[in-house]
Amino acid sequence: MIHGYSEDYLDRVMRNLGKMFDLALRQEGMDADSFEKFFKESFIAKGIYKGDVFILIGKSGQEYLIELLDKEIEDIDPLYPPGKEYWVGYVLGYIQWYWYVTFDRIFKAISLSELMGLYNPYHEADISKITDLVGARLDRNGILKRKRKELGITQKELAESTGISLPTIRAYEQGELELSKAQGESLFRLSRTLHCTIEELLLG
Repeated sequence: MIHGYSEDYLDRVMRNLGKMFDLALRQEGMDADSFEKFFKESFIAKGIYKGDVFILIGKSGQEYLIELLDKEIEDIDPLYPPGKEYWVGYVLGYIQWYWYVTFDRIFKAISLSELMGLYNPYHEADISKITDLVGARLDRNGILKRKRKELGITQKELAESTGISLPTIRAYEQGELELSKAQGESLFRLSRTLHCTIEELLLG
């Protein structure tokens, strides 16, 4: 599985996002839909995706929000244990790292409001449960089908051109197999046939 940055930074990023979302949604009372749009287009979201170390560990969650809103924000009302606002930021950090997709793509699969609505019962479950749920919606292998249809070729023709078996092509398109786990030679053949880069295939 390919990730955007070292797992060594992951816990810090998750806690920072948890704090930022808690401050924005609970303390500052920002609307979830508005903050979703604001965040996914921000330098914070883009920096995390790109693995910018200064963004990953150089700032706190409070500092994230101060820079995003361009105003002083004090952490005056911390909630213990944290609630759904903290949880949603925390799990978003993990989901983005695990699947290595942009936050914009995550929110196209599931809105911030809907994700918050899953706090019960998912906050008591292992984080892999919510990660798998979102992953199923991401359709990470969708690019294979999109690129194939753009070129006007069938699954059988793609299989013949790449030397990859038809059942395997079908499994990739149906999400039964992950492209990220494909052998390098297979990825090279697919990228050459579909006129795209290997990175595009992996990132969807």
